[in-house]
Amino acid sequence: MGQGASAEAAPCQAAVRGDVAAVEQWLKAGGDPNAVHTSLKGTALQVAARGDHVECLELLLRNGADVNRATEEGTALHAAASRCCHRAVNLLLRWGANPAATNAAGMTAADLAANLGYANLAREILQKADDQEQLQGSAAGAAGSGGLGAAGAERAGSGSGEDGGSQGSTAAPLPLAAAGGSGPQSSQLLSEGSSDSVGQRPLGVLRSNASCMVDISPWEVKWEDLRKQGSIGEGAFGAVYKAVWHETQVAVKVVGELQRAQEMAGPEAQLLSSPTLQNLRLECGLMASMRHPNVVQFLGVCACPPAIVTEYCGRGSLTSVLQEGLKSPQKAAQLTWQRRLRMAIDAAKGMLYLHKRGIVHRDLKSPNLLVDSSWVVKVADFNLSKVTEGAALNPSSTMGNVNPRWLAPEILEEHPATCQSDVYAFGVTMWELMTWRLPWGDTQIWTIMGQIMSGNRPPVPEPAAFSKLPGPGPFPGLPAWIGLMQRCWHQDPGQRPDFAAIIAQLREMQALAAASQGGGAAPKQATGT
Repeated sequence: MGQGASAEAAPCQAAVRGDVAAVEQWLKAGGDPNAVHTSLKGTALQVAARGDHVECLELLLRNGADVNRATEEGTALHAAASRCCHRAVNLLLRWGANPAATNAAGMTAADLAANLGYANLAREILQKADDQEQLQGSAAGAAGSGGLGAAGAERAGSGSGEDGGSQGSTAAPLPLAAAGGSGPQSSQLLSEGSSDSVGQRPLGVLRSNASCMVDISPWEVKWEDLRKQGSIGEGAFGAVYKAVWHETQVAVKVVGELQRAQEMAGPEAQLLSSPTLQNLRLECGLMASMRHPNVVQFLGVCACPPAIVTEYCGRGSLTSVLQEGLKSPQKAAQLTWQRRLRMAIDAAKGMLYLHKRGIVHRDLKSPNLLVDSSWVVKVADFNLSKVTEGAALNPSSTMGNVNPRWLAPEILEEHPATCQSDVYAFGVTMWELMTWRLPWGDTQIWTIMGQIMSGNRPPVPEPAAFSKLPGPGPFPGLPAWIGLMQRCWHQDPGQRPDFAAIIAQLREMQALAAASQGGGAAPKQATGT
């Protein structure tokens, strides 16, 4: 019996290792690619999917493995999702894996990924399923076919293919409101017959509802409950309005053009399948889970028109604060180096919190750093670049609405956004805190992009010109400030510090500023970096 068990497990052990030659030998000897190996809880296809062994997966699929063969754990797509295996997920979907299939717990692969904190992968599964129209088609054809089968594989194979940009992307947590799969990320199952040990989620005719497995009702704010008090800004992703909600001042960021959004706000708006609304729904749980003094507090979301409601920061953006300082000597006097250091530390602390949660901002810049009435800086809009990407939910699609003035060279070269690219943007923001100027001034956008990719940066003042900088004056830590700024925007992402190191260095400078008469006195001797 021991030898039999060992022989049974051998092909799965080879799949665990990704040993293509051993799996091929087993198949040639007549091995059944659809056999369930109890010792490893699945078929060889499921085991290879857990390891992201795409060559093994392709070999098994070419030799008759059923892409939708199910066990209690689910299908191979569930297996890949459980380990955040992007390549395996892409391959299985191309071969016709059914994203609507559920495991014994009633969860689809996207549900499972979201439950485990792999929000990027959950979005990827939903988007690719939507692109291939598998979700809509499976509701009508699953009872007869048990999945998409060969026709589905052929259709999937003609699609856009594997999304290499999403590999290795930072998995952002998408927490549930309660344990056990109940909560905003879970969908209620409607029973339909299935011959498999796992089911087929009936998806109905409303494709937008099927592809949005997040229930926004816990955070939904009715548009009519907001008393608008006028526009307070216009950003890359839409207009921002000041409003009163339940007698509380809030900021309302409309995602897209308000007039068009309001035109869509009739009864049919709930059926919208627009990527923006879908993405907004998907990001709700993540945004609602953010709790940090230096991250703008998410309060709710409007579906019609699509809008995000957040806390209101009375002093506006850091950009506005610095511009007002240039225009008003009284306001300039408030921007001592002690205060600016505190603002930089606040922003860095907010970013450290996001990075610790696996979240890359992707659009960090002074307009997205908001200042409240107590001069506390808060990071905002950390997920809007995802929400407005349109049909592409690929983490490397960073260029859409993002201003290149703050973009790292690797992003301009179309590499995925990373924590290091956020650090680059923070370096540019440090330059703004020092000069109170817009990075690159009136330079044309394409020229800016070329300059950045060539290794050039906004001009850094020489020590002799420190006294000409705006504000109460330089301080002994200014050379260290410039040195840190230049390390943050280093051309090589690997040479940039992380936000924990940035905070530590800024606190050292803060001590120097405190010792120099409140941060406004000029240094006795300024030296370069």
